[in-house]
Amino acid sequence: MIRSILLVLLCTGAVALGDSPITSTDFFRAYQDVEIVQQARSQRLLDAGMASFLSDSTQRIDVKAALINALSWEAMGQNNTVFYTRFLKERYQVSVDDQLLERLSPHELMCLGYITVMEDYFTPQRALPYLEKAHAARPQSFTIAMIYALVRSQVAMLSNQWCRTWQECESVLKDPTLTVEMRQDGIAMIREYMVLYQSDCENPSGSDSLDASGVETENPCATAKTPEELNRCAQADYDAADAALNDIYQEVLEQLSPAMQEKLKIAQRAWLAFRDANCVCQAFEVQGEDIYPAVSYGCLAQMTRQRSQEIWELLAP
Repeated sequence: MIRSILLVLLCTGAVALGDSPITSTDFFRAYQDVEIVQQARSQRLLDAGMASFLSDSTQRIDVKAALINALSWEAMGQNNTVFYTRFLKERYQVSVDDQLLERLSPHELMCLGYITVMEDYFTPQRALPYLEKAHAARPQSFTIAMIYALVRSQVAMLSNQWCRTWQECESVLKDPTLTVEMRQDGIAMIREYMVLYQSDCENPSGSDSLDASGVETENPCATAKTPEELNRCAQADYDAADAALNDIYQEVLEQLSPAMQEKLKIAQRAWLAFRDANCVCQAFEVQGEDIYPAVSYGCLAQMTRQRSQEIWELLAP
């Protein structure tokens, strides 16, 4: 029997776009006894007091990370990045971004990078210059290393490198040389989500393949780095997801009653329009940039896979 709740999901096109290393690691919950973290969670908007806290060298770096985490990715469009950048430019009396980068402390570099990716998690590459510089200046800091790893994991996930998504964080979790400033409960919350990707290392779908002679060869998309490579791999991944969805759609359609077939056809047309419009919106901020196709195809592939699962569930008893 087809469950009514699945039909509701089918017709609304519900998808879990908030499921990613940046959006699903709410480690601020381990710091809810800290007043400024509570404030950040309550208002979801950076203010002058919080900005001053982030730039205060006497404050703990793990609490700064928790504050930014508490602001939440759900506050996209609140311009926290713009606010903190302006605060820093006034603090150091500079007007050019490149000059600002040279003046920032390791703490400020991490904070600016983390705020940047929390507000724009579909283009995590924008945060990397800040975090690379912060990590180079404080290579022993667990907090900086972990935030840097989460951003690299986000990049890996968006390019469908599932095993690497786990490995980026695993290397930090297992590094005995780091100074661990972060609370253990917070670390556990990060690991609890990130370990979900570990199974892709045990059975790495699509990471390697066999050539005609049976010799294992590396999938070039597993090491894609340039915009051209990422774009090409993202398109190939979407094409595969789209082909799989078409096969599943036809197979499920044949097993439904005539009335349900008509409902599914109507719902599918509406969902396709929703998917395409949503991904145009998600990629809007990088329109015209080299990474636009990768962001757009990444969104399309993610939503298409989710849709395949929803349609399969129509056959659930």
